[in-house]
Amino acid sequence: MKRVLTLLAVALCFASGPRSLAQALSCNLPQQELSPGDKVTISCDNLSKTSNFQLNIKGVNDQTSSKGTVLVPTVDGNNLVLRVPDDMVVGQYFVSVVSGTNQNDSALVRGPLNVMGAPVIDAIYALTNYPAPKGFDFEIAGKNFKSSKEGNYIEIVDLRTLEKCETQPPPTDKTPCGNVEWKNSRRIVVTGFYPRHYYGPVKIKVHIGNSVSQEASVAFAPLTQQGVALVAALVFFAIAYLLFVLVRRGLTPDLVEGIRASPFTSLFLDRETNSYSLSKFQVVAWTAVTVYSYVYLFLCRTLIQGNFTFPDVSQNLPQLFFVSAGTTVAATAITTNWGSKGAGSTQPSFADFISTGGLVAGDRFQFFTWTLVGCIGYVYLVVRMNPETPNISLPDIPQNFLYLMGVSSAGYLGGKLVRKPGPVIKTLSVARVTIPPGTVLQPIPGPAPDQNDDD
Repeated sequence: MKRVLTLLAVALCFASGPRSLAQALSCNLPQQELSPGDKVTISCDNLSKTSNFQLNIKGVNDQTSSKGTVLVPTVDGNNLVLRVPDDMVVGQYFVSVVSGTNQNDSALVRGPLNVMGAPVIDAIYALTNYPAPKGFDFEIAGKNFKSSKEGNYIEIVDLRTLEKCETQPPPTDKTPCGNVEWKNSRRIVVTGFYPRHYYGPVKIKVHIGNSVSQEASVAFAPLTQQGVALVAALVFFAIAYLLFVLVRRGLTPDLVEGIRASPFTSLFLDRETNSYSLSKFQVVAWTAVTVYSYVYLFLCRTLIQGNFTFPDVSQNLPQLFFVSAGTTVAATAITTNWGSKGAGSTQPSFADFISTGGLVAGDRFQFFTWTLVGCIGYVYLVVRMNPETPNISLPDIPQNFLYLMGVSSAGYLGGKLVRKPGPVIKTLSVARVTIPPGTVLQPIPGPAPDQNDDD
């Protein structure tokens, strides 16, 4: 009986033999996306420090019998530390622990190895950022980002790595700076960002491990759209004041009933009839509208977009100026060759723009109305444009609107041609007259002469 028990024990020992790696090891791979060059830690149970291990990495979709890529890990306690090769192709891989003495003895690691490509920036929101109480806030959208900032950073191209601001606001030599939140693989949030002393477009790169994204641009504006509109108005009025001073110095000291014409009045005044000229009004109105609009768009380009180039002029704007200036020239020519409307009331009135002879003239009313509609509409279109629009420029004027302005101008000029000119005193000669004794002088009855026409 004793002999039988001894033989049974020997048989069991030979039957069991040494345990395989699959039986001895239990390894787990963390659920994370890795980039080439990253280090990954594989946790294992019952890992022997004296054993010689290798890792066999094979693509999930690789159905061939090839062994895949063999790497030698570093043993750190119960962990196997692996560095993802720089030339590793994007995809998912199975990882197996292979015995260094027996290549056929292996243990499969639980969980796939996810290798992602280089980071890609799809967009930055908002593309243009406006001042906030504590810096600027924006988001970077893309793919292949990390949810941890360890080993990852944002580069401000040609300046420095984006670091956290130490103070609010930071000194100039510590900028650019801001707070970076690595949300997930597709989103990075930057808050409290302070650019350098200058604003405008800033180029950004995202570094993930040894991989780097392409450049993406985001603009930081020192003023809001409302602030730009206000600055444009200040520039416009500064130009207007300069012109006001020049006009005031060039005025003649003529008096009408003891009143001298102001610089503003002289812009629209017809000196021959002492009344406001409609043709001069529409030239001044369209000039003022286009000057303000151009200054506003120029400031949008420079202060908001950081694009220091002149805005383009719409292709048909010269046609509008041709209609406007041509009407004034034609009106002057008609007055010179056909005669003016004659003198009106002693002082000019805004009613001169739409009336003649004390009555509203249809041609003048139409021309004046469409001039106002065009000017107001043009300014509205300009200030309602998105100041972040690349290559922002003066809006085009519809061709049919130009035709309408041309018809109104033709009607106005036609009205001047069909109306008869009024009397104009060009020369006044005074002679000494001897009044016979006993002659009684009486005033000539009749109303004061009315205003008949305007240029």
